[in-house]
Amino acid sequence: MRTILQSDLVRKTMLAALLAMACSKQAPTTATSVSSSAAVAIPEKDAYERNMRQFGTQVCQKDVMNSAGSYDEKLAATYYDAERVMLQIADYLGDNAFKTCASAARNTYRDSYVMRPDVMGGVPGYWVFPTGLFLDYKATGDPKSKEAVVAMSRRGAFCAVSDPNSSPRTALSREIAYCGLTYIQSEQMGEPRSPRRDELFNYMFGHLRAWIDVSAKSRAPNPFAEVPRCAGKYYVQPFMVGLTLHSLIQLHSYTGDARVPAAVKEAVDWLWEKHWVAGDQAFVYENCIDAPGGAYPKQPGAPDLNLLIAPAFAWVYKQTGEDKYRERGDAIFAGGVTRAWLGGAKQFNQNYMWSPDYIRWRGSAPSARH
Repeated sequence: MRTILQSDLVRKTMLAALLAMACSKQAPTTATSVSSSAAVAIPEKDAYERNMRQFGTQVCQKDVMNSAGSYDEKLAATYYDAERVMLQIADYLGDNAFKTCASAARNTYRDSYVMRPDVMGGVPGYWVFPTGLFLDYKATGDPKSKEAVVAMSRRGAFCAVSDPNSSPRTALSREIAYCGLTYIQSEQMGEPRSPRRDELFNYMFGHLRAWIDVSAKSRAPNPFAEVPRCAGKYYVQPFMVGLTLHSLIQLHSYTGDARVPAAVKEAVDWLWEKHWVAGDQAFVYENCIDAPGGAYPKQPGAPDLNLLIAPAFAWVYKQTGEDKYRERGDAIFAGGVTRAWLGGAKQFNQNYMWSPDYIRWRGSAPSARH
C-alpha cells in the first residue's frame, strides 16, 4: 500500500510540474539553461576590486590630481578616459573620493584640452574620449560636458569628415570606433542624429569582416616603421578589435541594431581561436600573416590589454547563455587581473575603462534560454 501511495504522489507531482510548464511563458528548463544561469563565482574578482582601489588611488594622487605635475603629465594621465574610469569606480565602490578625482580629470581633459580656444573639439582621433563627459552630463547636467562631446563629434579627427578610401581600412579602426561613440552619445543628450552615424558604424562592421576574412583592408602599410616585420602584411591588434566591439555594443544598447549580436559573437570566436595564448593567459598584442589562409606565427601574450576584450565575451554570454563564453571570458578576465601591470595611469585606465561591464554582464542571468 505504501508503494502505491508513493507512486501516486510521484504521478501527482509530475502532473503539477507539467501543468506549471504549460502555463509558463518560458521554455522548459534544460540541463544547459540550469548550467548557464547557475551561480559560478567570477575568478579573481576580489583581486580586481583590491587593485581598483589601490591602483586607482595611486593614479589619482600621483598623476591625475598631482598639483606639482606639468600640464602634459596631467593630460597624459587622462588617456583612455580617466574621467569615465574614476566615475565608474566611485559608483562601483561607493566611494565619492573617486568623484573628486574624476572632476580633476574632467577639468584637465575638457577645459584645458578639448575646449581650449585653439582646439574646440578638434582633437586627434586617438584622443576622442566622450564617455566620461557623457556620464558627467547625465549626472550633473553640466552643459560644458555636453558641448565638449558635441564639439568632438563635429570637429574631432575622422569625426568631422572621413576619407572613403582610408576609413574602411582597419588602420583607422580605433579612431572610427571612438567617433561613433560621440555620435550616439550626442544623440542621447538631445542633439540631432548625425548624418554620418550609419556611415561610421558600417565601417566598424566592415573592419570586423576585414580582420576575420583577412581582406586587403587589413593590410599594414609598407614600409611600416612601427612593426617592420608586418610591413605590407595582413595585420591585427586584438585590443583594437576590442575597442570596435565596445562601440558596437554601445550602438546595440542605444538602437537595438540587429546586426550587432551575430557580429560580436563571430568576432570573439575568431579572437579566441586565432589570438589567445593559453600559456600566457592573454591575447597577443599584435600579429600578421603573409596571405589569407595562413597560420599566424606564435607571439607572446599581452595581459595588460585583456580587459579591453573580456567584456565582449561576457556580453555574448549574456546574449546567448552559452557556458563557453563565460568560461573563456573568465580566463581572459583572470589573466588580466593577475598579470597586467597597473603602475601607470594609461595602463590602469585601459584595464578599468569598461571592465566593470564584465562584472555586470557576467554576473547577470543570461537573456537566452536553451
